[in-house]
Amino acid sequence: MSAFMSSLARCADSVQFVATSLLHAVLGVIQAIFVLGRTIVEGALEIGHRAVALGLNLLRNTDRFITANTVPILVVGGIYYLYATRYQKRRKGSKFLPKQVT
Repeated sequence: MSAFMSSLARCADSVQFVATSLLHAVLGVIQAIFVLGRTIVEGALEIGHRAVALGLNLLRNTDRFITANTVPILVVGGIYYLYATRYQKRRKGSKFLPKQVT
């Protein structure tokens, strides 16, 4: 009877070991699923962050581009206006600006 009890105890220990191993395997799979989900969310947030940064850089560089091209156009236009106005006063009119009737 003692041999039967010891073999029954070993069988119970084996079943407990198998159950514990299965539990650890299931917990490992659940942990892997959570890690995968976290990685996907972090990747999506990183992509969103980079997209926002790219948009801000694009707006900032567009502003600089417009400023860099508008200022020289205004300067050249102002110089031409002053030149044309003085030329009109000296010549009493020009082919570019109509004569002023006084």
